[in-house]
Amino acid sequence: MIKLGADVVIDYKTERFEDMIEPVDIVLDLIGGDVQSRSYNIIKPGGYMIGSNQPPDPKECESHHIHGGMVQVEVKSTGLKEFADRVVAGDIVPVIASVETLWNPNEIWTKRPSGSAIGKLIYTL
Repeated sequence: MIKLGADVVIDYKTERFEDMIEPVDIVLDLIGGDVQSRSYNIIKPGGYMIGSNQPPDPKECESHHIHGGMVQVEVKSTGLKEFADRVVAGDIVPVIASVETLWNPNEIWTKRPSGSAIGKLIYTL
């Protein structure tokens, strides 16, 4: 069984993630910009910087002795169906912190993500 979640959550907007983790083999950069620039320093020599919306800078990769690549995803309904089937079968278990209705704005505001919640907040209509 696969459980989705994080062991440690770092708010990249307010915390310097590069000061909080040990060097890694691979960075999958989903943000780009400054976050990608700061990520080069946490990749071990021989490691990989993979961008999803911005290709890695070849000069940065060379100077850090790492490989760079770009990934683009084309979502197809067959992949989503397989994922949904695995969730229904219990092979993948999403961590859900709370389920709220969108029709109750005061409750939504008090349960908004604070950085301390474990799991996803689900909003229903």
